[in-house]
Amino acid sequence: MSIINIILTIYIWALSMMMIYFLMAIAHFYEKKSKQRSYHQFFIAPMLLFSLATLRYLLIAPVITGDFLGDGLRFIGAVILIGTGLYVLKLMVGERR
Repeated sequence: MSIINIILTIYIWALSMMMIYFLMAIAHFYEKKSKQRSYHQFFIAPMLLFSLATLRYLLIAPVITGDFLGDGLRFIGAVILIGTGLYVLKLMVGERR
């Protein structure tokens, strides 16, 4: 793997982790202020899955796509992230009546 691929992979991973952590912090803040359960801990699972996928691509795969396990880890992490994010969004915004 070329040095540019390694740098870009780590850069994208770091940005992703910062954004997910920011979402988790917002959900935690909302839980503390509103006294409603937001399950902000579920944001840790996508962080771990994306980290494992990044390690997989850095250590094993030659490029950022095409590895079944790495792509699967990213897909599962994305599904959990979307579900948790939509739950927190629905909780914070509420439903229209």
